Amino acid sequence: MPRFQTEVSKGAEEEGEAEKEAEDLKKQLENETKEFEEQLQQEKTRRERAERELKDLRTDSGMDIEVDQQREYIRLRNSSTEDKQLKQWDLSLHIRETNKKYRFEELLLKAGRHVTIWVPKCDPSYPAGDLVWKDLKPWSPGDTLWFTLRNNKRVIQHRLCVKSTDR
Repeated sequence: MPRFQTEVSKGAEEEGEAEKEAEDLKKQLENETKEFEEQLQQEKTRRERAERELKDLRTDSGMDIEVDQQREYIRLRNSSTEDKQLKQWDLSLHIRETNKKYRFEELLLKAGRHVTIWVPKCDPSYPAGDLVWKDLKPWSPGDTLWFTLRNNKRVIQHRLCVKSTDR
């Protein structure tokens, strides 16, 4: 085979290899782009969720939670100027790897008023209008209590983290 023809054949072969390498690089770039877009979407979803949670935390519902340091009750206060219908609202407590939930049935909490939710004890004489959280056990000094109050649409109305102290 003449030298010129050999060089042309060799050039065509190298060109074919270069085209295959370019095609492989193109596929690799497409795969990496797809992975990057998926990661970007996941980050966007995380950011949106964090922004919603931050907005929930910033929402001033006018509801406050007070925790008795003698570990006998929790008080929910309506510090707003509007009455609040608490029907189907939940007050959740996370303490020592345990989650408890109190669901309000029919309760209208007037503006500026409060309701006390007692930890059950031997003496069943609670003031009229107060509530008892029947499955709640007393917490101990040093326990960290995480409260979350959600309305009937499950939107967070108030969050509180408090460390229990000695009496």
